[in-house]
This record gives sequence, C-alpha cells and structure tokens, in this order.
Amino acid sequence: MWMAHGYISSTGTMEVEDVGNEIWNELVLRGFFQDVSRSGVYFKMHDLVHDLAQSIMENKVIGTQVEINKTSAPNTKFRQVNLRNHCVAFPTRILPDLDLTSALMSYSRLRFLNASCSNIDDFPSEVGKLKHLLCLNLSYSNIRSLPNAICSLWNLKILNLNNCEKLVSLPKDMRYMRNLRHLLLEDCFSLSEMPPSIGELASLQTLSVFIVGHEKDNQLKEMKFLNLGGKLIIKHLERKKNLVDAKKAILAKKQNLRDLELRWGVDNASKPGEDVDDKVIEALQPPKYGKVTGFGVLPRLKKLGLDELAVQYIIEDDTGGVNSLIPKFPRLEELYLRSLPNLEGLLKVEMVEMFPNLQTLSIRGGPSLILPKLSSLKSLYADSCSSVTLTSFAKLDNVTDLRMAIDESMTCVPQQTLGNLTNLKRMTLVGPSEHSLPVEGLRGLKSVKELNILKSKTLTYLPKEWIPHLTALETLYIIHCPEFVEFPEEIKYLQTLTRLNLSNLPKMTCLPNSLQHLISLQSLSLWELPRLTLLPDWLGNFTSLYALTIIKCPNIASLPAIIQGMENLKKLTIQACPELKRRYGQKEKGEDWHKIAHIPDLWI
Repeated sequence: MWMAHGYISSTGTMEVEDVGNEIWNELVLRGFFQDVSRSGVYFKMHDLVHDLAQSIMENKVIGTQVEINKTSAPNTKFRQVNLRNHCVAFPTRILPDLDLTSALMSYSRLRFLNASCSNIDDFPSEVGKLKHLLCLNLSYSNIRSLPNAICSLWNLKILNLNNCEKLVSLPKDMRYMRNLRHLLLEDCFSLSEMPPSIGELASLQTLSVFIVGHEKDNQLKEMKFLNLGGKLIIKHLERKKNLVDAKKAILAKKQNLRDLELRWGVDNASKPGEDVDDKVIEALQPPKYGKVTGFGVLPRLKKLGLDELAVQYIIEDDTGGVNSLIPKFPRLEELYLRSLPNLEGLLKVEMVEMFPNLQTLSIRGGPSLILPKLSSLKSLYADSCSSVTLTSFAKLDNVTDLRMAIDESMTCVPQQTLGNLTNLKRMTLVGPSEHSLPVEGLRGLKSVKELNILKSKTLTYLPKEWIPHLTALETLYIIHCPEFVEFPEEIKYLQTLTRLNLSNLPKMTCLPNSLQHLISLQSLSLWELPRLTLLPDWLGNFTSLYALTIIKCPNIASLPAIIQGMENLKKLTIQACPELKRRYGQKEKGEDWHKIAHIPDLWI
C-alpha cells in the first residue's frame, strides 16, 4: 500500500521494499505498531496513535469514508478503492453493493484496488483500463480466472492472489507485465501450472509458488533469471522434463530466499523411486557445489520444507544413515518434513550440528518420532505419527509450543510426553479423545496458557481430569469437534481464562450453563454453531467481557436483553446471521439498535 501511493521509494543502494521494511521496523520499535504476530501479518496501532492519525487525516483528506451509490459522479482524485467495508485506508472510498464494472470505469486513476475477502468470482476486463494501478489485491476471493486484459497493466507491481482457492489459471500473457515485482499465490489449490514464459518477468522479486508444468515454456528453467527472495514453494517436481532443465533453475544463486519448500505431486511423470527423481535436489543447484552441499550457499535461508523424495535423498546415505555431506544451516529456524516413511535415520544427534538455531520442527507422517537434544527448539509439531516415543523430552525444556495429531492407532499420548515440558505455553491436540492424556502426564499442563482442541471425532466434553492442571490457562479453542456439547462444572475453577472460542460444533444447541462461572472472560467467539438458537442472560455475569463475536450462527434470533447494560463490551462482531442483522444491523433503524448503540466498535 505504501508503494502504491508513492509514500516510499528506492534509494541509490536500497530497493523500495527494503526501505519500507526499515520504516516498518522503526515504527514497531517506537511502539507505533504493537502486538505484531510472528508472521508480521497481524498487528494493531496504539489507541492514542490511532486517534491522532484519524484527527490529522480528517483535516487533510475530504471524504475519507464516503459511501457512494451507482449514481455518484466519477471522481479521479481517489487513489484507492476497497470493496470490503472493514478495511479503511487514506484516501479511500467504501463501495457497498456497487457494480464492479462501474467502479472500474469511474475511478480511472486508481493506484490500489482492494477486493480481498470479496465474493467476486468473475473479474471484468475493464480492469485493463486502470493504467495507473500499482497494486491489485484479490486474496481470499472467489475468483476463478483473470481476464487477459490485466496483462496490459504495465505499471502493476503487486498482484496478490493468496488463498484464491478456486483460481484455476493465470492469464497467458503475463510475461508482458515487466514491472510486476510481487506475485503472491499461496494456497491457490486449484492452480495447476504457471503461465508460459514467466521467466521474462525480469523485475519479479517474489513468486511465492512456482508450479512446474508439462510444456517447455513453464518448466524449471523459467526461474533461471529470476532474482527471487522471500518465500518460494516449488510444486510438482515430478513433471520436470530432464535434469538439464532442473539445473537451469539455479536455486543456490537466489541469495535472498528465506523460505524454501520442495514438493512432488501425485500425477507423476516419473514414479517415485526412479533415479531421475533421486537426482533432482542435485540438479537444482550448480554442480560445482557437490551432491547436496549446494544448499549451503543459501546463507539467509530461515525456513526449509521438504517432502519424502527430497528428504530421502538429502538425509539418507547408502547405508540408510544421516548423510555426512549435509552442510550446516546456521540461520535455519524452521524445518518442515512431510510424509517420511522412516524418521529414525534423520532424528539423531547430528541434527544439533546441522541446525544449531532450529526453533520450529514440524514432522508429518511416519511410524515413530525420537528426538535428539535440540536446545534451541521452541515449537514442535508432530502430525500423523503412529507412535510418539518422546524419550528425550527432558532435554527439550525450551519447547513452548507443542502440536500433536493423535490418530486412531494411538490410544493415548505417552505419559513422558508432557511431564518434562515445564515451559510449555501453547498446546494443540488434533483428534484427541477423553483418554488421550494419561493422569501421569497431566502435570505438563500446568504452564500451558493456550489450549487448542481440533478435529476430534469422539470428544463430547472437556475431560474434568484435565482442568485442575490447567492453572495458567488463558485461552481455550475448541474447533471442528462434531460431537462436542458440554463442559463440566469444574470449569469454574479456570479463573485465569480470558478468551474462549467455540467453532464448528454442529451438535451444540445452547451454551452450557457451566460457562457462566467464567467471570474473568474478556473475549467470547462463537463460529459456525448452526443449531445454537439463543444466548443466555447470564452473559451479563461476564463483567469483564470486552469482545463478542458471532459468525455463521443463523438460528440465533436475538441478543440477550442484558447486553444493553454490559458497559465494558467495546467490540461486537456479527456476520452471516440474517435475523441478527435485521434487528441490529441498521443504525438507528433496526428495531433493537438501541440495545447495542453504546458499543463503540460494531461490525454487523
């Protein structure tokens, strides 16, 4: 956004993105932005700074939040349009229910068009007339394809298509968008290959996903002259034509890569196990660096993800042990390994030397998990491991984040798993039952501040045996548990609990009465509870409640009358609840608007 509006520019020695990053880091250090998430995507502004910014902009920009309709006259002064009403930037207009084609025709000098999280599924070709557009954000939209007219936007620098799950193809003439610097394609699950000759985009700095195609003009060699940085996922490596083509990608020269992931697919041109697949890792780097040591010339790499073929080749030598040629990854902080048939050959003491600064280890798939001493490790994710033998957990006392997927073959988590994790702060259990945690291992819960329970097919209630040990618990998430309906009376002892999120619980018809004793609760979120019909009056007991979120609960007809007296409630969010929208959604017109008029932050 800063780039699109011309607020920052490159210097003699620094690219514009680097300048922006320096400014961002400075603002964070000075407290302008706070509570920055690890990914840097989520953050907030201090209340006083926000008030000051609003005050300044109201005096500088006329109509910063102007609602317009189809009869509004064209306005060439505006540089940004948001097609969703919860994103406000300056200068901007909010366009509720406005025909998209009309918007594109009316605002011909747009620099930034934000259609993120919109319901757009067919983007009009009139976008090609926005010759001044620098940034187009279609992330999380329903878009299926983009018109080829978008390729005439020669000034476009940023195209954000992240999480466009229905996107099946990119315009065939994208190679002509010579000023494009960032093409974001994460979680575009329906996208099957890249447009032809994408390697001609000489300015491209970010290409978050490269999908190897079947034709010669969308093979790995297209990456040869792209000086990519940041994150790069290479998908469908089984489609490579030959090793000569793979060598032309020259990953080892892309010095600005921070996050690399290599994936094979299921439509294998050559089946896993053939020699041609075993040599892909070698082919992706210059031959002079040897069999696998080419990864050592990626000194800034902080995250590495590999699936089974890559791991087998890099990790295992001819005897099945750890390959001694693996270089050190001095800056690697995150390692993600998927679908490993044999973990024992990898998880040995040599990992300490290979990854001295490893903070996150994620392993998905495999018969067993035996950990070495990794003193720097803070996050451990063990998904779909049929046996979890964590005999070395006593040496992992710095682990603060643990995620374990408990499959049907595991009757419970071994007691030594949790007992020695004295600094554990967040625990996520995927697919647990009432008996997943043995009594002997519960003492490891005493330091847990956030507990996430996900995707359990059998769990009907929160086991009361767990509760006495959750003495530090502040946040509880229960998500995608089709049988869950109840909390035990013992939950009243969770006096430190301040945040509760109940999501995708199809059998929950009412909020359990035992929850009324959670008098310290500050945030309550109810997501996708289709059978929930009412909210009880005892919500008024939550005198500290600051935020209430209700999303996709269509059978809730009204809010409790007590909400009018909840003076500490500062934020109310209601989405996809038709009856609530009708009664509370129209300012000063809805029949019950007066009951929520005192809440300063409303999004309905």
